[in-house]
Amino acid sequence: MPSPATKLLTDLCSIPTAPFKEHFVLDWIDNFAKQNKIKVAKDSFGNRLLALGPTSGARLIFVAHTDHPGLVANEMIDAKTLRATFHGGVLSDFVIGEKVKFFAGKRGESEVGGKISQVTKKAEWGDYPIEVLLNVKAAVPAGTPGMFDQGTGRVRGGKFFSRVCDDLAGVAAILAAMQQLSRKKLRAPVCALITRAEEVGFIGALAAVKSKELLRKTDRLISVECSAEQPYAMQGNGVILRVGDRTSIFNSAF
Repeated sequence: MPSPATKLLTDLCSIPTAPFKEHFVLDWIDNFAKQNKIKVAKDSFGNRLLALGPTSGARLIFVAHTDHPGLVANEMIDAKTLRATFHGGVLSDFVIGEKVKFFAGKRGESEVGGKISQVTKKAEWGDYPIEVLLNVKAAVPAGTPGMFDQGTGRVRGGKFFSRVCDDLAGVAAILAAMQQLSRKKLRAPVCALITRAEEVGFIGALAAVKSKELLRKTDRLISVECSAEQPYAMQGNGVILRVGDRTSIFNSAF
């Protein structure tokens, strides 16, 4: 029998999601918070702030996003051909010929398989698709999210596999920690900021920062993200704290 944390990870990473189409995941998170008596606040952009502990004082906030590179159906060109928007920085060579699934219905229960046949539009800044044509097995309603068909969350040989780890695995890690903390009396506030549409330019995160509906100047944020393993930061050797990227450290004031 899997541990509660493993089950949480498996369940969450089996939910369909795509940039701007994260509603299945957000509904799941809202229900999770209710079951664990965690307070939830929403901003105008659909971001969530889950909070535990006192309402005053500097808050430690863990941040993760609910989307993953994926598709949104636009229109059926004929009975078996779908035009769709592709969101996320994936090179065209890794897209053409790939199998996908679209998830329609109130809970994404109506699955339609297909294959990407052609990239019809690319981004101005590189060889990244923004519109594609697909051969599909049935009609797909406009607005339906689609994902690469790599299976739901499962554990094999001590490793976790899923069609989406970036960043639902990060969300799962934060929620598992908050589930444990919800059973304790906290002396300081601990929160989770769950943002949308990260894969297309940090849309939800920037909206949360600029709008100030959920965040305060005294907040201390830690982003929980999926990054490639590096020789100097091997998994299993302890906590990995990423402090920058190829341009600078994240706080360029230092």
